[in-house]
Amino acid sequence: MTQEEINKKKLTKEYYKKLAEDYRQLLLRSMKLNRDVLADSKKFFIISMLFHVGYFIIGFLIGLTIVGATS
Repeated sequence: MTQEEINKKKLTKEYYKKLAEDYRQLLLRSMKLNRDVLADSKKFFIISMLFHVGYFIIGFLIGLTIVGATS
């Protein structure tokens, strides 16, 4: 093996090592981002469910009032 081939091999090894590290960092960052988004969507889901339940109760009470007034 010539010195040039050894250097090339060394370079590719370093390159792939750096690529793997970059990929790992990107993966960790995206996982953190997903966790934040999931937390936000969970909050949004709970709030929207509360609104739906509130609308249902209001509609139910209005319906009871109309049925009570007409009977």
